[in-house]
Amino acid sequence: MAAPLIPIVILAAGGLVAFAMSKKAGAAPLSHGQGGPPQNTGDKTRVTGESGTSWEVKLIKQKSDGAKVYDVIAPSGTFGPHADFPVLQYEVGTNGLRTFVKSYNGVSPSILDKALSDFPMVMPGSTAVPSGAKVAPAGSTAAPSAPAILAQPAKVTKAAITAQSPGQPQVPDEPEMPLYLREALAKALAGLGVNEYGQLTGPVDKGAIQAATSTAAILESAGFPGEAKLIRDYVRNASVRVPSPPKAEQVPLPGLPAEWQDKVNRMIAMERDPKKLRALAEALRMLPSNPQTEAAIEMLETLAAQQEELQTAANAMGQVEEVIKSPGLPPVPYEPPPEPIVVPPKPAPPTPAPVPKSPVEMAASDMRTHLLTAQRNLGMAAAKKKYDKNVVLRFQRAAGIDQDGKPGPGTMLSLASYESDLPLVMFWPVSANRNRVQKYRNDLRAMAARSSEPRASELRQSAARESGQGGIVQAGPALT
Repeated sequence: MAAPLIPIVILAAGGLVAFAMSKKAGAAPLSHGQGGPPQNTGDKTRVTGESGTSWEVKLIKQKSDGAKVYDVIAPSGTFGPHADFPVLQYEVGTNGLRTFVKSYNGVSPSILDKALSDFPMVMPGSTAVPSGAKVAPAGSTAAPSAPAILAQPAKVTKAAITAQSPGQPQVPDEPEMPLYLREALAKALAGLGVNEYGQLTGPVDKGAIQAATSTAAILESAGFPGEAKLIRDYVRNASVRVPSPPKAEQVPLPGLPAEWQDKVNRMIAMERDPKKLRALAEALRMLPSNPQTEAAIEMLETLAAQQEELQTAANAMGQVEEVIKSPGLPPVPYEPPPEPIVVPPKPAPPTPAPVPKSPVEMAASDMRTHLLTAQRNLGMAAAKKKYDKNVVLRFQRAAGIDQDGKPGPGTMLSLASYESDLPLVMFWPVSANRNRVQKYRNDLRAMAARSSEPRASELRQSAARESGQGGIVQAGPALT
């Protein structure tokens, strides 16, 4: 059976390189030449190194002094589902000595190490010919054969490459990622719609963003900040495809501009990294204190605590799984199970306190209740005479619309931003006809199409009930 491949995608300045981490239990190392003689594939030559890895060597240019510059390329599929990508570049002088030129951006340390072990070379400026190196005759412009190249002793290491760039700190290798984290990483990328080439291809929803941000936090806490940053980069691009929560579901935050209110509510809805949730809570504490902001802070703290518990449980379960799957464990003698210990159930985390309604939401609720009651108890004709004009004025003032005290179609459409089971329009413009009623119905249906259930169904029902009962006197086409 083929070894499982868990795709890992690394984003770097030089481009997007997809590779896979794979463990092949019991696989013997390939000796030099086990892959057969070098194969010429057009302008590339394929060779197999001591590590058993297949590479392609491509001539890039020939210098005026006879030296030749080559690229070492990882063929497609060598390290997982990826296309061809260059790993490093070297130069072969007329003496046959291979000299390191550069490594390409975005190549993982493990792949670079493997290439350096299969293609030993010296650093630029070295004049020593390593013992055992195949040296071409003086004046020859031919590069050494692939077996001769692979036989040269290693002189370049990752540390030496790092030392070439003053001021660049040497970054230690990350530890090998456990299987449970590799599986979580692959699942998070798949949920975001990332294909094997590192491209966002499919639709993404709020749940996928939540799972990805939670996975990023778990990876970072386990010592894999590079992979955590990778997921967050994809989340940043994928989240723009997810719509903001409906206004009726957003947490009102007095003192913040509307644009920032939307950003904060998007973060509350989709972010599940406990550090980021607590950072947002601290930022909100700098706002003037009010019940709505305090409720939002409490909600963020509760979410952060829940995610921290999930992190602890995931890491513990993963470590148990790694121990169980590791080879060489001695057999465990059977012992009869002890008497079960009854552990009281852990209390559920406290439910976040309901967020108080804003002034405009309270005014909208009051107007809806008052008008529905008047229309149902008195009928339209009597309700138009006896409704409380001040109730309508309070809503119009809070919503920032024209204040005439009349519940007309414009006022009702504003009410639909906060309520969904609407009263009938009580006052229509004198010039209104059935076309105007049809437009009002269509506007409500458009709002329903952008809403979630049960709000969407209630808006459609409100549109279906409206036929101009409040006083349409001019004819027009039949309502649809």
